[in-house]
Amino acid sequence: RHSLSPILIRGMREEVGEIRVHDPLATESEVKAECGDVSLLRDPYEALKGCDAAILMVSHPEYANLDFTKIASIMKGKKIFFDAKNFLWERADGAVRAGLNYHGIGRGL
Repeated sequence: RHSLSPILIRGMREEVGEIRVHDPLATESEVKAECGDVSLLRDPYEALKGCDAAILMVSHPEYANLDFTKIASIMKGKKIFFDAKNFLWERADGAVRAGLNYHGIGRGL
């Protein structure tokens, strides 16, 4: 696995209350070993429920058709959605229309 996710997660541990992870390719033991005490959820929507912010760090095909309307309805607060790889950039307007505060890293939106 060659992801920057564990580095980001370890860096955020001091700053945020709870960190939830969804990765369809990772096992719970891998996530615990790489990231420490975080929650690995098997459903991406369950992982986002009640969250103020989400960071999409990978471009797994499973994420290509995320339902932005559903995500906006289950998140809270400012509903910030960072797309670290601009994987969903083509759909960014739809994310914004759904009510997400979408940010493609290195992009203007």
